Formats: sequence, structure tokens, C-alpha cells
Amino acid sequence: CGHKDYPETWMEQFEELRLDTNSRIRKGIGYDGYFDYSLAVQDDNRLEYMQERYHIGDGLHPNDAGGQAIAEQINLKKIME
Repeated sequence: CGHKDYPETWMEQFEELRLDTNSRIRKGIGYDGYFDYSLAVQDDNRLEYMQERYHIGDGLHPNDAGGQAIAEQINLKKIME
């Protein structure tokens, strides 16, 4: 997820890389499985952004509420398979 305070040119490059990486992971290229943490904290109105309530102020690192939202995405049964 991104944040409005980062330079626009950097954000474009970052988003291109992030979206490509996420696409590969979601297609199973090079990974056995995953939990989609991005979906847990993204802003539904601006998908490339983390919800304000979920980051420490930098738009990149989750705060306690973001960590909780991410943790709730973990399916322990999947891990135990």
C-alpha cells in the first residue's frame, strides 16, 4: 500500500513493482501459498493506499490496529496442512 506523502514518481515505480509482485504471488509463481495482507489493510476507495487507521504515519508500516487486521487474515488451519 502507498501513501500520499511519497513523491509521485517514486509511487508510480513502487506501485508497478508492488502490483507485479502481488500478481505473481497470487498466481502461485514461485510460492506455495500466501495470506493477502494487502487486502486486509488497503483503503477500499484508493486500493493502492493503506487505510489511515492501519499505519504508523508513513503509509507503509502497520500500527497495532493494522497488525491485528493482518493477523486476522491468517488461517491457522492452512498453516497446519
